[in-house]
Amino acid sequence: MKSKRVKRDRTESVALVVLAEMSDLIDALWILRALRSSYPETKVAVVTALAYRSLVEGEGAEFIACPARGVRGLWCAASALRCGGYRSLADLQGSVRTFMLRIAFALRTFFGSRTRVVDRARQSRKMMTRKFRKVLLPNTFSTERYRLTLERLGFVNLVLPNNPIGSAERDFYIPEQLTSVLGEKSGVWVGYAPFADTRGKMFPTSTSDKLVALLVERFERVVIFGGGDMERLFAEGVAEKYGPKVVPAVGLLSPYEEMKLMGAVDLIISPDNPSLHLASLAGTPVLSIWGSTHPFAGGAGYGQNPEWQLQLDLPCRPCAVRGERGCIFGDRRCINGITPEMVAERAEQIVRELGN
Repeated sequence: MKSKRVKRDRTESVALVVLAEMSDLIDALWILRALRSSYPETKVAVVTALAYRSLVEGEGAEFIACPARGVRGLWCAASALRCGGYRSLADLQGSVRTFMLRIAFALRTFFGSRTRVVDRARQSRKMMTRKFRKVLLPNTFSTERYRLTLERLGFVNLVLPNNPIGSAERDFYIPEQLTSVLGEKSGVWVGYAPFADTRGKMFPTSTSDKLVALLVERFERVVIFGGGDMERLFAEGVAEKYGPKVVPAVGLLSPYEEMKLMGAVDLIISPDNPSLHLASLAGTPVLSIWGSTHPFAGGAGYGQNPEWQLQLDLPCRPCAVRGERGCIFGDRRCINGITPEMVAERAEQIVRELGN
């Protein structure tokens, strides 16, 4: 007598895959929060780079490492998913590398798995970033596209959580490494994340230096966020130059601790970089600065007020979704046309609007 095959519920477990950008991973964490709320019994894993482990585990999901290069890492990640009993996989990146991971996952599960890939809206983004006859229309926000991907896996009742930006209920956390420097909370604290992965998205160092000087005059604390040697040297330099009001928080904290510290800051000033998304996850208002990229590409901070986006209306913008192309004029007028005075004045206006 043949035994009946028992069909497993596809919503029992799911793995979310984001291997590349930290910004994409942070947007995917909103999906993780939605899964914990709408499907509390579902087992969730996140497959991403080792550097983001603290963020994944801090949000209560199983972390599975997958290095940025090498075939062996893909096979090991697929093996870990199989050992964990995962049969559903949501590819939230849609790249060649994640395609290879999906193949390895199918092989390791003997083709008993189910996968879905996010719609990256490549055609609309291509029309937005071409040199001539740009079609500048808002794309679906990244987190919503991730939700639709999970819906095609069977998570039809998934509801994205509200993001109360600027709420007084945010976690107030100051890490031990900075307790003596920051002291008790008094006055308005402003965070500044000056650097991005491409030059078209960030101010020159001299402009950032002038902006810090203006922020020191207006606010009680200026916390410098970021990661890497260049950011650390800049943060230490402006702290030495402008005194104890400037607090460097570069290279001292894990990404999860950095996100928690952002919850104690009243406003973050950031270009199109991961700090914009990290601050949104913490519920902190962000004055975002846009140069060669554009918020219409779907990469603005989740829940942030569109009126807090500082950008110039130029016919050449945006020139790339990620900002990786060189300026056709050679002067990066999209970012260099935004002055430190414009940023500082807009930051003061937002702080007043928030009642701080």
